[in-house]
Amino acid sequence: MTSTTNLPPRPSQADVARQAGVSTSTVSRVLSDAPGISDVVRKQVRAAAEQMGYRIRRSGRIMGGRALALVPLDRSVGGLSSHYDDIVTGLRTMAVSRGMAVEVRLVRYASIGAAALDRHVRDARADGAMLVGVDPTEDVRIWARDERRPVVLVNGCDPNLQFSGVAPTNFWGGYTAATRLLEAGHRHLVHFKKGNRSTIRQRANGFETAVAAWPGATGLVEELPSVDILDNEQHMDRILVENPAVTAAFCMNDLMAVSLLHQLDLRGRRVPDDFAVIGFDDLPCAGMASPRLTTMRVERRQLGGCAVDLFLAHLQDPTLIPRQVELTVHLVEGGTAPLS
Repeated sequence: MTSTTNLPPRPSQADVARQAGVSTSTVSRVLSDAPGISDVVRKQVRAAAEQMGYRIRRSGRIMGGRALALVPLDRSVGGLSSHYDDIVTGLRTMAVSRGMAVEVRLVRYASIGAAALDRHVRDARADGAMLVGVDPTEDVRIWARDERRPVVLVNGCDPNLQFSGVAPTNFWGGYTAATRLLEAGHRHLVHFKKGNRSTIRQRANGFETAVAAWPGATGLVEELPSVDILDNEQHMDRILVENPAVTAAFCMNDLMAVSLLHQLDLRGRRVPDDFAVIGFDDLPCAGMASPRLTTMRVERRQLGGCAVDLFLAHLQDPTLIPRQVELTVHLVEGGTAPLS
């Protein structure tokens, strides 16, 4: 008789999971080098796999892949604004660390439809898109579903949660800025904004919520009418003249806040003694203002990095449900708002 040797069966991911004391899905994510796993768990799973003789294969597509990033052109500078430049820097840095290729394209529009997005993605030979400050129209949802391509909103959010996105804590930023002014003794505030993106509305909602919670306080939300800086400065000046009780302003971004400081200086109003101003973003211009602008800081490079991990997660698992990630903002003290 010929004897045979019964070899033990090759261990499965479920076997590795039991050995490592984690779920099977966690093992799958670790072995495909997916993002979002701590270094401790990653080492634990790999050690268990190697101990059991599980053959680890790396997936070039999951850790690699190719993304297209569409970014709106800033007409005032003829290219990337400093705000989006930092986001793109963070995006590119994280993409390199994840082994992912990314192509950045400037576009002249604030929203994009399915036909244009499909053309850009196919031309770039990308697996999907990251829309940096560019909002998708309704037909993009159908396109993303039918094409099974990930679409991630960067510095944006989808109110219907049809797309994953990463953004600052805009509501909390507006709430914190207004509260800071109220605690300093101001009772009549104005919020200057422009545009109707969901992120901008959240900032205004936070401002209004803080004012509503403060007895006797009032808060105007004023929409600026133009893309022209001088037109907007004149509009802000007119609002303040028509509302002499207003002594403090929260501006939707630092550029707007610096314009307001210029207008206040022309009027001979001392900041922060006569009037207080808080901006949003902590752009380089905030540090150049005199006095230094008090503002809410946005970690822009981290926004870009987080977007890459969201994109890769959806690339790995097309059935992953959309998620909205918010990165906290924090107050940067300057000289344009008195200490409470």
